[in-house]
This record gives sequence, C-alpha cells and structure tokens, in this order.
Amino acid sequence: MIKPFEELDKPEQKRHLIMLFGIMIAPARELAQATTPPNLMDYRQLFARMAGTEGSWNGVVRTFTTFKDAYFDDTSSQLSGLNTLSGFLSDIQNIVNRPPADLDLTALQLQFETALDELYQQFFKLIEQIPIDWQATLSEANTPLTVYMRISDAIAGARRRLDYFDRYLREDFYDLYLRHLDRNLAVRLVTLEGSKNGRKSSGALAVTPISDLTRQEFKNYKLVQVMPKDMHGRILRVDDTIFYLDASVSDAGRYPTHFAHGDSRPAAHQALDKIIDQGTVIHSS
Repeated sequence: MIKPFEELDKPEQKRHLIMLFGIMIAPARELAQATTPPNLMDYRQLFARMAGTEGSWNGVVRTFTTFKDAYFDDTSSQLSGLNTLSGFLSDIQNIVNRPPADLDLTALQLQFETALDELYQQFFKLIEQIPIDWQATLSEANTPLTVYMRISDAIAGARRRLDYFDRYLREDFYDLYLRHLDRNLAVRLVTLEGSKNGRKSSGALAVTPISDLTRQEFKNYKLVQVMPKDMHGRILRVDDTIFYLDASVSDAGRYPTHFAHGDSRPAAHQALDKIIDQGTVIHSS
C-alpha cells in the first residue's frame, strides 16, 4: 500500500517532490526542445495543463516545508508561489496574450526555454533550503525495496556531484542508481581493479563495458581505480553529504544493511578527494 505524502519521512518527501516537479514540467520541456517552434495554441494548451496542477502542487509543498516545530513559510511560498510555478505560469500567460501578427516563434521559444531553465534552477535552490535529517538506520533483512528507496532518496537529491566508493563495484549500480540522474552531474565511481570472470564479477574490469557507455552520456564522469590499501569501507557522497554503508548498494536489502549519515566535515571531504586524486582514471568523459 502506497503511503500518503504526509506520512513519508522528509528524505522520501524530497525525492517524491522532485519527481512530481519533473512530471509537472515535462510538457514544458517538450515544447522548449521541439524541433519546430511551438505556436500560440501550443502555449495556451500548456498553460491550461499546468494551471490545473497548481492546487495539488501547493499542498505537497506545504507538507514538505512543515515540521513538528517549524514551518519554512518563506521557502514554502517561494516554492509554490511567484518565484516558481506561479511565476512561470505568468510567463506563459504573457506569451499567449501577445498579438499573433509578426510573431517570431523561434525567438519566442528561446525566451520560453530561458524561463523554464530559470524555473528549474530556482526550484532546486529552494528545495535545498529545507533541512533533511538523515538518520542512521539498520534495515531489516529481506527488505530490498525499502533499502533501495532510502539510497535512492539520497542520490536523487544530487545537484552537483555523486561519488561512490566501493571495492567491489558491479554493473547493476549503473542501472539501479545512474539511469535517471541529470547528465550534467559530476560522477566519480571509485573501485579496485577487480575481476571480470565468475558469478561475483566486480571492480573496474567488470564494469568497463557499461562505464564506457556512461562516459559518453555524462558530461563529467570518471571511473577511478585505486589500490586495495587506499579504500576499505563503502562510501556514498552526494554533494556535500557523506553516507556510510556496510554492504554494496547493489546488495542492500538482501540482508541487514547499515546506511548511515557519516562525517561530512571538510577533513572527511579532503580524505575522499585525496583517494580520487591518487587513483588511476580508467574512463573519463
């Protein structure tokens, strides 16, 4: 049974809100990226579709920005108001109210795309202002979906970088966690040389084929190979937040798995940066 939005914890709400935002602006993305510039009727239809979602959107935003002892009123009003959806709808209205005569549809599409990019940047800037309390958790055995979703919650929030350190990196990490990420993210996957034979193939040798495909899509991607002495535990870094895992994210949920918010002080980031810098880059975009 799917939980109501208000019953989700904050990391789950954040991931869900990002997903809803993506769904909501998807029709606008299609117009902005259309090979043939949209006409005024296309914009009018988009306005009608997006205006119909505004009420439900405002509801989930208010829930996400409300805590037991605090309500982030300013951020909430911006997320649901003038600087995001309502402001963007106003931009669309200004477009569709223009006289059709001598209208440069190509220039109009460029203006529309600019407004959409500003909306996108503003949304993620605002959503990061809501504090997410990552609690250390020990999942129960045989709950792969629960563990997968918690890790996905963390990864879905990446806006600048995603680094994953795993001695036994496997191909399924790419499919499970990279598939839906923004291709502009800086991604660093750090592992050992490993093996490409046997049931438990892992490491740089095992992921070479899919890594080669990945570097062709991501603008800032590296597969880094390090020595066994340089890396022990599994670490996930999302922007400036560090998480520790006692099992590979590919195995999470198959048995009790510890997923904890780790030390994110500058010294910890410097230690991770040093591991990356001293490694050998196998693939780079």
